[in-house]
Amino acid sequence: MSRYLAEYVSERYLNLTFIFSETKGLKIPNSAIVEKDVLMIPVGYLSGGSGTTEKKYFNQIVLTEDGSTSVVQISPTIYFTDDHFCYVDPADIKEDAVLAANESDITFNVSTAGIYKLKGVYCITQGTALFKQIDITVNGDDYSIIDPNTAYGISAYDRIVLDGTSVKENQIIY
Repeated sequence: MSRYLAEYVSERYLNLTFIFSETKGLKIPNSAIVEKDVLMIPVGYLSGGSGTTEKKYFNQIVLTEDGSTSVVQISPTIYFTDDHFCYVDPADIKEDAVLAANESDITFNVSTAGIYKLKGVYCITQGTALFKQIDITVNGDDYSIIDPNTAYGISAYDRIVLDGTSVKENQIIY
């Protein structure tokens, strides 16, 4: 106040805001945030795949034409993984699929998988609306601050849909 007092002498009332904490992250409108149901598959069924690829797979047991069973590797969209579960897009895996655990005879029926509501936004990548997960650190009235370091999430300068209810996943945006 000692440096800029002359600028405020003519004001009768002043609105002052004291900031006691600061949060860093990406600011997005709450209208862009949508929820998506994803499947919770135990992380023990996740496989590294064959070869030198870093892509993650699941071993699915399928019935062949001659009545025997075989194992096929599938690679659904995995939004994120924690210590216990992989959160998988249900559109990429059949509801009646049976998964085999690595190096054991234990199986998992996908129809028994839990459902988790994942928060995210639609990011426009190459003209297509793709769902990207977000981690909200501060939730305000109109805007939220999200963590920019979320794995498989959005980063600065990504183009997002401002009204998440106006598009569907994989919709082509002109």
